[in-house]
Amino acid sequence: MKRPYTIFPRKAKHGRVFYVRFRDSEGNRMTARSSSQTSRAAAETWALAEIQKGKVPLTGEGNMTFAQYSRDWFVWDRCPYIKRRLAEGKSIGRSYAEGRRKYIENYILPTFGKRRLASMARPEVERWRMKLLDDGLSPGTVNSILTVLKLMLREAMNADLIPRNPAEGVGYLKAVARERGILTAAEVKKLFREDRIDAIWEGDKKMFTAHLLMASTGLRLGELQALQVQDVREGSVHVVHAWERKAGVKAPKWDSTRIVPLPSRTSACLAQIIAESPHRGDPQSLVFFGRTARTPMAQSHIAACLYEALERIGIDEVTRRKRGIVVHSWRKWFNTALRAGGVPDAKIRTLTGHKTVAMTELYTAFGREHFKDAIAIQEQLTR
Repeated sequence: MKRPYTIFPRKAKHGRVFYVRFRDSEGNRMTARSSSQTSRAAAETWALAEIQKGKVPLTGEGNMTFAQYSRDWFVWDRCPYIKRRLAEGKSIGRSYAEGRRKYIENYILPTFGKRRLASMARPEVERWRMKLLDDGLSPGTVNSILTVLKLMLREAMNADLIPRNPAEGVGYLKAVARERGILTAAEVKKLFREDRIDAIWEGDKKMFTAHLLMASTGLRLGELQALQVQDVREGSVHVVHAWERKAGVKAPKWDSTRIVPLPSRTSACLAQIIAESPHRGDPQSLVFFGRTARTPMAQSHIAACLYEALERIGIDEVTRRKRGIVVHSWRKWFNTALRAGGVPDAKIRTLTGHKTVAMTELYTAFGREHFKDAIAIQEQLTR
């Protein structure tokens, strides 16, 4: 693909000036025009401005609209970017792709769909970013949408469809990440009292066990959903699958396959629900099955049952939301408990499937109950 113009210098009376030769609507080179600029970069900026003003008739791929360019983006079976990532062994999920496609359709195309790809400029990207914020989207969501646009334009530049990425220098908005909290040890004990399963979990032993398993192993929700009967061994679970709504069973996030030991109580509960399962004879049947042996309980159902159980131990919806307690909080609970207990971070990452020290830190939320050793020393400092 040829760029819609070429730039070259000509000698002038006081040095040199850069000229630009555009292409006409048939793709032929037009008469060179002086940009009056003495540097190539400035001449290129001038050329892009001329294109943006509509003063140059473009042709072919140079005349492609953003809507035409974006037609296959994040469409699972057609997107070249997805195909390339998968061929390179990199992770990308169907649900992730579907969400990014919705960003394109709902927030990017309404503004840029009819724009010529080669004529997009940084100022309009910055105005669009601020309009999304003014329309009520959170800074974090605006940043996610901007990331999609930046990626698309970067790929267009790499394919030589545009000479530069007009979104490259557009900054991200300041966003405060929503803090995810964890329950206290006392609250967890209340939640998992064997003699209160009927009162707290409405007698649902399978749901009780699902949350007990996540609390005591740090499994991701998708890993819990995809847990098969054959993955449960004596004293451990083998985390080799994860469930994704669009893709079904796949490898765990970041290919973090691992063996996680089970505490005796969790092991006994798992053994019981497997023994009572109508699908127990099928090693590939799901432990936490839903409508069929090969489809899991819905994430929304798993979350709703937890929130109802929390209500029954005195944590209402307003309090839960304020504290940021969600199903994923079990991973934070597990990570924090192990760190507070002195387990080396390297071992913790082996169990959680985290890849970096930063993630271990992110999933740590020490509370007063985790500082008993420090408090004991503090008590002695001024005596």
